[in-house]
Order: sequence, then structure tokens, then C-alpha cells
Amino acid sequence: MEDADAGGDAACAPLVVGAEVYRFCDALYTWDDARALCQQQGLDLVVLESEQEQSAVVAAIARGEPFEVWIGLTAEDCDWRWVDGSAPSFLGFEGGVGPSPPCECVVLTERDRWEPRACRLADEALVLCE
Repeated sequence: MEDADAGGDAACAPLVVGAEVYRFCDALYTWDDARALCQQQGLDLVVLESEQEQSAVVAAIARGEPFEVWIGLTAEDCDWRWVDGSAPSFLGFEGGVGPSPPCECVVLTERDRWEPRACRLADEALVLCE
């Protein structure tokens, strides 16, 4: 894994999962920078529409080591919304319940679970666009 600051813009490679084609960027970015990277490609951060889609994405990314990848889920006052404005059809947090405030942005982990992260701070993760 490379750090985006150290290596410039990372190449975002196609990630084929069933009939879907995502763009996976194997470098670390903040949430804002990750979203901008996706948008520069005419895409946005991924919106996971089902637990099955999420599990398939995790299996495709898995490489035998821990990972965190930004997804397009954010919250204001713990009202979770995807970047397209839709409400999630499921909550992939441990136990299926969202975290207590502060609620901000979310990464998907190798454990097939969501973890809250700070959007506007220095938290960095890999990037998945669609």
C-alpha cells in the first residue's frame, strides 16, 4: 500500500464483482480526498445496497491482511445517508446498530463490518468508487 501524499495520485484499478465494476484505489486518502478522487473519475464513493453486495466486495478486496476502505456513508447528527442522499437499507456496524455520536464517516473493514471514522481529520483509508 502506498500513501497518496508520498506517491502522488494512486492508480485506481477496475475491481469486478459479479456484474458490477468498481474502481479500487490502493493508496491512503482522507475521506474528502477520497471522494474528490472518485469524482475526478466521474464516479463517487461506493453505495452498498445490500449485505450480499458488501460481502462480495470484501471478498474481492481481501488479501490476507487487515484493510479499511472508505465507503460513501456519512452522518449528520447520526442520520446516516449515502453520498447519493439515500438512507442505508441496512447497517453494517457491529450488532447492526450505528455508533453513538459523534457520527461522521465510515470505512468497510476486512471483517465485513463498518467502522466509524473522522471525516475531516487525518484518518486515512483505501478508496472504493462506483
